[in-house]
Amino acid sequence: MDKYFYHLDLPPLPNFFINEGITGDYAVTLRPNLYWCKSSFFTSDFFKLLQKEFGEENCSVKYYVNPPNSYYDWHKDLKRGFGINWVVKTNPHALTLYREPMPLGDEKFMYNITEIDYRGFAPTIINGKVEHCVINNFNDTRYIMSLSVVGTPYEDALPFFKNLKIDKYFN
Repeated sequence: MDKYFYHLDLPPLPNFFINEGITGDYAVTLRPNLYWCKSSFFTSDFFKLLQKEFGEENCSVKYYVNPPNSYYDWHKDLKRGFGINWVVKTNPHALTLYREPMPLGDEKFMYNITEIDYRGFAPTIINGKVEHCVINNFNDTRYIMSLSVVGTPYEDALPFFKNLKIDKYFN
């Protein structure tokens, strides 16, 4: 599903960041149910490589949490052209969905719905400019680490990541 997301051929998230994400000190950023906290992944050589490629001021990384039985409504990312998400902890009932209208004529339409099939601890690049939502329909918290890049569209960044070969995030 290159249009919405792409599984990157990069290493899984190291255990340190999984633990950091689960034990982080989260603050509400958008009511009712979007919380985030800082990640120390900005110290990685991988993050520094992205700063060189896409601009130091354009890159950031945070953990996000979706509380049990929560819904983060349909939206497009305001500034972020693309993100790279690593699922830190999830459950079988957590979904990230994309939707695009399919016109049917006479001002009627349906949505084409696509689910991101995240792979545990593995990075997935996502398109922030297509409408998406997160549903956590389970009685447990969902955690992700998300590296955001503003100013570069997903379509422009994807070839860089498809050709990137690294075997670790820290040298």
